Amino acid sequence: MRLFVSINLGDELNNYLAGLQGELGKAAGVRSDGVRSDGARSDGARLSLAGRKSGFHLTLFFLGEVSVEKVLDLQRELKTISFEPFKLKFRKKLGVFKGGGFIKAVFVDIDRECDGFVRLLNLQKKVAEVVVKFGFGGAMNGRGGIGSESGGGRVFSPHITLARVGFCPREIAADFEKAVLGLEVSDREFDVDEFYLMESHLGVGGSVYEEMFRIRSF
Repeated sequence: MRLFVSINLGDELNNYLAGLQGELGKAAGVRSDGVRSDGARSDGARLSLAGRKSGFHLTLFFLGEVSVEKVLDLQRELKTISFEPFKLKFRKKLGVFKGGGFIKAVFVDIDRECDGFVRLLNLQKKVAEVVVKFGFGGAMNGRGGIGSESGGGRVFSPHITLARVGFCPREIAADFEKAVLGLEVSDREFDVDEFYLMESHLGVGGSVYEEMFRIRSF
């Protein structure tokens, strides 16, 4: 079973982010099938859009493959995590992950200055401390939760993925990046009062995510 732990977004935010994906597609000049917005074939960037099948989420920890025998024990341990509800807020500009000088993914970032950001880091640290007991990830890196690992040895960087870039010609890369970073994001605030253990099913056209169980705040 391919599992991860996440904060899932509600219908209102899912609809907003789907609309933002449309703006992203316009900025790129293409649809996800590699066709320009004017209907012509495109040599532009090709986007794989996240969240279309199962909604958007903020990953707290990606576990990867987990044996069925471990799942019940993992559930029991995750249910011991206690936290108070808190609020998060989007940053007003999109973020990007780059590789080899090119954009590889586009995401909505979380405002580091919002009241709930430290609580988010603390919640992620608690999740990481539980899953490390089962052999996932590694030890904390000593930054008091701010740098705790989110799976695969990566430092936790909270974000909500909008799209992955499957291809971008070198000659348009700079213009594409400028257009993406020029898009504004509404600094919407949202409540966090639960998180989920999720299963990812790989398939044609992207992954489908299934909720396994939910942990509520107290």
